[in-house]
Amino acid sequence: MGALLTTAAISAALIGAPWLLSSASTTSDRWTTLSAVSQVYGAIGSIISSFALVGVGISPYLQSKETRASRELAYLSMQLELLKFGLEDPILTTAMEPPHGSRTYTLDDYKRDCYVHSVMRQKYMAFSIGVLEANAIRKGMSLSFRGEAFRRYWEDHGNHWMGGEKSRDPIARKFREIVESEYQRAVEAGPPISPNSYFTPPAPTD
Repeated sequence: MGALLTTAAISAALIGAPWLLSSASTTSDRWTTLSAVSQVYGAIGSIISSFALVGVGISPYLQSKETRASRELAYLSMQLELLKFGLEDPILTTAMEPPHGSRTYTLDDYKRDCYVHSVMRQKYMAFSIGVLEANAIRKGMSLSFRGEAFRRYWEDHGNHWMGGEKSRDPIARKFREIVESEYQRAVEAGPPISPNSYFTPPAPTD
């Protein structure tokens, strides 16, 4: 929106400059007016050139960011496909990375962990490319941490998520800080909701 307004203002200046200067002049100083018009056009041309140079400088950065987002999306899609195959077949589940948390896992616990990991990766990718802002991540994580699965996952993996606190990626560090703060808030608020308490049992049928 700001760029559009700036472009409109420059265009208006280019179109209106001769009339504005002509209306303020008399016949005797016509040459002075034309000289002033030339100077105005020169100044505006310099401004436009500056904007063009800025655009040329930003373009490689934007292209690099877009390429990174495309690669991360392709990686995430492939990861989700592999998880889908693994979680649908118990035999393939045992070929995946073994559970390495501080507790004993059931198969259901492991499936929840894998699903939560995929959701976390998706949220991080959306945050890194600007689709989700910090406030949206905070709100989403505050709701997710009401459940036991997200809390257990972060308890086991939060310390080394995306390289942990010493990650060289500032976006990864910021994301982890947001998630960690919401995790601490959730822990202080009370115990999580167990998966067995999510839904009421179906009514018995005759």
